[in-house]
Amino acid sequence: MKKMFLMLALVMGATYTNAQDVVDRCLSALEPLVAKAKSVWHDGNAYYGTSSERAERYAIYSLEACAVVDKYIDLIDDVNEQLDLLWGQVDMLSAVLEIYEEDKMGLSATEYTQQTNRKIATLKKLAVLSKKIESKADRDLKLYNINEALAEHYFHKGAYKEASVYYSSCISNYTNLLSSEYANDDDIRKAGQKAYYWMGYTAYKQGDTTIANHYFNKARNILNDNLIQPYK
Repeated sequence: MKKMFLMLALVMGATYTNAQDVVDRCLSALEPLVAKAKSVWHDGNAYYGTSSERAERYAIYSLEACAVVDKYIDLIDDVNEQLDLLWGQVDMLSAVLEIYEEDKMGLSATEYTQQTNRKIATLKKLAVLSKKIESKADRDLKLYNINEALAEHYFHKGAYKEASVYYSSCISNYTNLLSSEYANDDDIRKAGQKAYYWMGYTAYKQGDTTIANHYFNKARNILNDNLIQPYK
């Protein structure tokens, strides 16, 4: 019997080591690429200006880093590690896409479309993984952030109907959190305010001022601060 327990302990230890080894290998591959991407814009002291050449190099390093995440993500067992890596991928893609949107640099129009779709796919994968979180409250917190990111993406694109779907999900996540241990947190109130306010904005953009005012007032009743500005 002692031998059996010893073998079990060894197997569990080996499994943990192998799992951690995958994470370590992923981070080791990511770190130099992230460092190179950052060095495109500054050397630790001085910040460089934006140029087409720098934007292109930044995109190359960032997309290589995203490829590393894609290579390792399904080999990692820890959900929290997966979530952190995928959020990092979303941040990298967002930065590359923003440069193109503002200056038309770094990517071609075709590449921009491809990487936009990649960002959406990553966010949706985050949603799938977040549903594995055991704590319902923590799960709703994660899903709120993911739904908000998707909603903001579609709102920015002028796809207001799609944005409203995800803002509606944010409202559901917020409502669930009101019966959790996070109910009295200031950040939760702010999250609810934002969800209702921007849900109303999607209605306003689609020409439905009655629904827009309904959600606007709900947002103001939660928290009446600088966010509460008339829709226009």
